[in-house]
Amino acid sequence: MALAASQAAKMAAATAAALSNMTLVDEYTELLSAEVVVDVARVRDLARHHGVPDEFRGEVWRYLLGVCPADRSHEVSAARARSVAYESLCTAAAASGTAAYCAKLVRGEVNRYLRRVPEFAQLAEAVGLDAVRAVFERVIAAYLHSFASLSSVYGSAGSGSGSDLEYAPAWINVLAPLVASLREERDVYFCFEAVMRRLDAQFYSRPIGQHVVELSALLRSALPDLYNYLDEEEVDAKEWLPSWLRYGLARELPLASLLRLWDVYFAAAPTSPSSTDDGAFAGTSSSATGSSRGQARDLDGGSGDASAASGALDLHPFVCLAAMYQLKEELEELESSEILALLRRLPFKPADMDNLINHAKNLRLDAQAALARDNKGSGGGNSLGTPPSSYRTISR
Repeated sequence: MALAASQAAKMAAATAAALSNMTLVDEYTELLSAEVVVDVARVRDLARHHGVPDEFRGEVWRYLLGVCPADRSHEVSAARARSVAYESLCTAAAASGTAAYCAKLVRGEVNRYLRRVPEFAQLAEAVGLDAVRAVFERVIAAYLHSFASLSSVYGSAGSGSGSDLEYAPAWINVLAPLVASLREERDVYFCFEAVMRRLDAQFYSRPIGQHVVELSALLRSALPDLYNYLDEEEVDAKEWLPSWLRYGLARELPLASLLRLWDVYFAAAPTSPSSTDDGAFAGTSSSATGSSRGQARDLDGGSGDASAASGALDLHPFVCLAAMYQLKEELEELESSEILALLRRLPFKPADMDNLINHAKNLRLDAQAALARDNKGSGGGNSLGTPPSSYRTISR
């Protein structure tokens, strides 16, 4: 009897989950099939709170990242403009030698990624491994050439990275979720450009070293026992935390878990007052529109500033802290080399991500409440959405 009741309860839960997913699929289907204007605000809300079903993720991310215009009347012309701009970049990258320079470096790192991430390898095999490798090579070569073109026009002033941008192996980890989710190579490129702009924008006002110091101080305040244990084991935050912050956990999380987290990050509403959801510049690269990386377009393609792009990752430091909360007991049982191995390959499954994200949101609320108490009657803020002073006040 008890077994039957348990089975019935499991079946009821499974049915409820299926119905919930069906409702979510129906909502996305309705929103994305709009004839005139896609309600991007509603799409953001759904993605933020419920994630994006795999079959819709590529299309949804194009809207969230400002690559595709919400106004469907411009859809065909915008797609054509994206194709022309991307092909132009690829041709120029080949002519300049950038493509040849990238090919060997990118190919080797893609091969390592394929061995390390079997679920991506399965997707790649269905398309063709050579074809997938070629997408990585062309997109990264086009990205490097686009940056070099901007540097030659604008110089390094305000770019945040100088004119000597170099390929980084972690770009493969950033690019892979886009390759896995999007159908058109041109859209992979423009989404990659938008994601890199968001990642870069975190460090326009303060260098990554300062972020590492601030988050380390937050960890020491919130989890003093774990902080002291890591110190005793001589685990230096500089050996793992910069990658966590710099690339949005793209290198550390399993692919499916990363997709869920980035649904939330990309769904963050634009913070620039001038931002819109019309994708005003969708279909053109930054080099084509004359905007430099130091003058980042807003999250939906409008002419915003770096604060708009960085606002997309306001939650990220708190996701990092929430991860440390949830790994605390396991980490305190490990030795130095094992700790680093775990921090570089996080064990969170897709089913764990909602709990991790909600924990991060609660931590952010705590920090904001502490900031309001500390700074009552005075203004202030920073690109993380919470000034460093509030980092020292969280203790859960």
